[in-house]
Amino acid sequence: MKPTLTLRKVLPALVVISLGAVIAMGMAPQDAKPGDKRWTTNVPKAIDRAKAEKVLLLVDFNASWCGPCQSYKREVFPTKEFADATKDIILVDVDVDSNESLVQKYKVEGIPDIRIYSSDSKLLSRVVGFGKKDLFAAIKKAKNYQRK
Repeated sequence: MKPTLTLRKVLPALVVISLGAVIAMGMAPQDAKPGDKRWTTNVPKAIDRAKAEKVLLLVDFNASWCGPCQSYKREVFPTKEFADATKDIILVDVDVDSNESLVQKYKVEGIPDIRIYSSDSKLLSRVVGFGKKDLFAAIKKAKNYQRK
């Protein structure tokens, strides 16, 4: 006897698949940076620019599949508070999946990993994981160091 597919047998699977698709779309990475000209993906050029301009460098090691990374992109980076706090900081976006050599060079072990460097490339502060307050505290700490 040949098995028959009935709506009763198929419906639960369709519901699960549909819900999965809706959830995935709602949680899909949203790049908050495309219109923001302050973000770059070129680390060597950003380092040179920070040196030349004597400004801080913020490097965001992240991935499109990383929920907390995407939370920064949706909830923190687009805010006026972040724009004000980083107006004199060069911002660098590093996708860890596309930049394995940088991941190894900087010994990135977990993401999100946001680091703030002085204009002479000294690591001043770092936040691993999602923490809006921690990030703003790290920026403030780095700015205080840079002023000295």
